[in-house]
Parts: sequence; C-alpha cells; structure tokens
Amino acid sequence: MVSNLVILATTMLHVGLQCSVFVAMDYVLVPGTFFAGWIVYCGLLYFLQDMELLPKHYKRRMGRLSSFVIEVVLSIFIMEALALFFWSRIVANICLCLKTAMCYYGGEVEEYYLQHETIIVGTLITSIAAGFSLSAAWATDPWDSRDEQPETEGKTLQQIADELQEQMDNEELKLQLEKDLQSADADSLSPEA
Repeated sequence: MVSNLVILATTMLHVGLQCSVFVAMDYVLVPGTFFAGWIVYCGLLYFLQDMELLPKHYKRRMGRLSSFVIEVVLSIFIMEALALFFWSRIVANICLCLKTAMCYYGGEVEEYYLQHETIIVGTLITSIAAGFSLSAAWATDPWDSRDEQPETEGKTLQQIADELQEQMDNEELKLQLEKDLQSADADSLSPEA
C-alpha cells in the first residue's frame, strides 16, 4: 500500500505543477467538466492508495529516501496515465456520443445543444465521476480499520491453519463449559429425593 505521505507528495507535485510530466497528449476540453475531473482524481487517489507500487522486499533493501522518490515518480506516472489518457478519452467519447444522440437521433437543433452543452454534459459527466469516485471508495474501503485485520505477515499457511484450529478448539471448549455449567445449575435446582 502506498503511504499517505506519497499520496500527499504526488498530489502536491501533480496538481502544483499543473502540467503533465510523462504523458504528453492533446485532449479536447469539454465545457462543464472541471469539477468532474477533480472528483475522478480523488477516486483515482483511492485506487492509488490501495496499490503496492514497490514490494516490501525492495523497500527493505533500499533507503527510505530512495524508496519514497521511486514511489512518488511511479505514482505520478500512474496518475497522469489514468487521469489524462483514460479519463479524458472517456469524457470526449461521452460528449461526442451525447451530441450525436441528441442532435442526429433525437431531432434537437444543434444550436440548442450548443447553448445548453455546459449544463447537459457537465451534469452527466459529474454524475459519472461521482459514481466512479464512490465506487472507488467502496472498493478500496479507506475507512476500514487496518488494526482489525489479523496479523499474518511472515507466517506460513500451516501456522495460520494451526492458529485457526486453536481458536476453534477454544470455542468448542467454551461451549462445552457452558453446557456443563447449565447442567450443574439444573442439577442444583432440582429437588433431591
């Protein structure tokens, strides 16, 4: 998992530079999609936070500074590729499909569409972006407490299986003890002959 410091550095460098470092692409600017781009960017940050860019055995062999720099460079590349290449193509295709559907198949006049393009396209694209961001948050589950998950790092499958078996045996002993206590209570309450 990418650390929050790497996410913060990536966001500050990528948004602060306001330019693409790795991906040089000319894309169509669609009116009304400014906020949708930021919403999608936040959704992509959820996915980036859930990725493991640099495996742990590489991190152990490198210094902290070098692993941090490599993770920041990789995360900037991934964010540019996804945000600029992937999202801008989706927005352009949706805009063209919507214009085609409304003007040519829907019988709307093109001037009417151009007058209301910002509202129509902006609302649709922002709704799609919000859905994507919510599904990304749901899929990566950033609010889930990582402390609740059992610690399995460095354990073999046999050790994990033994621990689970031990937990099951403990639960069976608890159930048996409860049954014995209930039967002992029942025997002590019954009248003696």
